[in-house]
Amino acid sequence: MTKFNSDGKETLTWGEALSPAMKITKQKDADQYFAEYVAYNQKWLDKNPRVDGMTAEDIARTNIGYFAGYYDDAVRERVEKLFHCSHPIFGKITKSKPTMEEAFSAGVQSVQEGE
Repeated sequence: MTKFNSDGKETLTWGEALSPAMKITKQKDADQYFAEYVAYNQKWLDKNPRVDGMTAEDIARTNIGYFAGYYDDAVRERVEKLFHCSHPIFGKITKSKPTMEEAFSAGVQSVQEGE
């Protein structure tokens, strides 16, 4: 089984938290990893409640879906299926595969909306 936060760190980088999930290929492994990641997020939420109502599970699915977008289509599709998630901007890969131009445009728009 793939251990979440195998070093027991209190704070993880995005890569430390999510890179191992990109290698998971079995549902049972994904389920236990996801549960540990949700628990990690919940500890943070207990100290820093969100005003938007996102739960630890919502955050985990959003983060995993987004992070999978940095990988090839095969990894993204597998991860979305195993973790029941999707990319927060582009949706499920089975429904939408953005071109490089669409991805760039979405990034520009996201930055502009954040200003």
